[in-house]
Amino acid sequence: MSSEYEDAIREHSEMIYRLALAGTGNVHDAEDITQDVFLKLLNSKKAFADDEHRKAWLIKVTVNQVRLLRRSAWFKKRSKDEIPEITDGEDICTDTENKIVFDAVMTLKQEMRLTVVLYYFYDHSCSEIAKMTGTKEATVRTRLRRAREQLRILLKEDFCDE
Repeated sequence: MSSEYEDAIREHSEMIYRLALAGTGNVHDAEDITQDVFLKLLNSKKAFADDEHRKAWLIKVTVNQVRLLRRSAWFKKRSKDEIPEITDGEDICTDTENKIVFDAVMTLKQEMRLTVVLYYFYDHSCSEIAKMTGTKEATVRTRLRRAREQLRILLKEDFCDE
């Protein structure tokens, strides 16, 4: 295994996992997608100009893997009872306020979750997200606007009690 590959895992595995989790809403599926993405990187003969190019490629592959999973007959047929959700035992967010925000983001539709995570958590522009997800820039902006509206309502309930 090359040191470039090991560096990619060390630097980007958390990001890939969180994107996959945002796309699937399921810890086990996110872990599988993370492994698949890095396996694709290992088998890839692609030459990357720099780390940003490699990061963009990893994000694009992750988004595509999420799409493939969600389109699969297996995913569509499995019962919601069979899907293990994120439990409190999973230390994804350590402080309470971040956990509340993360939980609210996870209630959004898959397309909005991915857009929110890429925009707010990883600081990508609308045009970059459009390229990564294969959608129009206007669609990305619409998803962000709708996600903000839904999150405002959800988070207002949680933070107004304090």
